[in-house]
Amino acid sequence: MYDYWKKNGYFESNDAKVGFLRWILSKNYWKTKEINKMFIKAIGPELLKDNVLNLLDKGTRDGIKLMIANSKK
Repeated sequence: MYDYWKKNGYFESNDAKVGFLRWILSKNYWKTKEINKMFIKAIGPELLKDNVLNLLDKGTRDGIKLMIANSKK
C-alpha cells in the first residue's frame, strides 16, 4: 500500500502524509497485533518520523503511537 502510494507521488507533501496516517487510523483495523504490524509495515518508516507525527492532531498522533506500541507486543 505505502509503496504504491509513494511510487505514484501521493506523498509529495506533508499534507498528503498526514492524510494517509489519518486514513489508516480511521479504518479501525489496527485493533489486533497482526493488523498493527501490517499497517506499520505499510506506512513505512518515513511517515513515522517525528516531523510528520508532530503535524497530526493529538488524537490521531496518540492513535498512531498506540498502533506502533501494539505492533511490538
